[in-house]
Amino acid sequence: MTKSELIETIARKQKHLPAKDVELAVKHILEIMGEA
Repeated sequence: MTKSELIETIARKQKHLPAKDVELAVKHILEIMGEA
C-alpha cells in the first residue's frame, strides 16, 4: 500500500476527518517511524 492509498483509505473510512488532516497525520506518523 502506498502512502497515497493509505491516506485515501483512512479518509474514506473516517468521513468526519478532512482529507488534508488525514494526509498531514499520515505524513507525520511515517516521519516519526522513519526516525525510530
